[in-house]
Amino acid sequence: AGDMSYLDFCDNREAVRFCPFAMARISDAKKALEIAGKNLTDSFKIQIVDRLSEANNKTFIIGGENVCETDEPADVVTDIGAFTQMFMGYISVNEACRMNLISGDSSLLKRIFDKKSNYINMLIV
Repeated sequence: AGDMSYLDFCDNREAVRFCPFAMARISDAKKALEIAGKNLTDSFKIQIVDRLSEANNKTFIIGGENVCETDEPADVVTDIGAFTQMFMGYISVNEACRMNLISGDSSLLKRIFDKKSNYINMLIV
């Protein structure tokens, strides 16, 4: 399936309003997982697909702040773009699932990612 994130963008033909927008990329997925999983009491395996960074293009076991690489099959798989958006709180795990950006057991990601108000705004006129 294609990227359906355009469905969540603002339609600027109606009126002037503030819409969240940012461009970001996680360059160290292992460190991001350490931060996101700091309160996790058990562990699971996540595969991050990153075609531009071999350091991120791996499967990790996350269990609290302990994150290590593994060759075992992943419980959940996502790409670096969706991972970045969920990490920053721009999209929820449910939104990522709706856009087909996650495969596997997405409920595991709900334990480390929450949608947040990220206060990144752009005025569209």
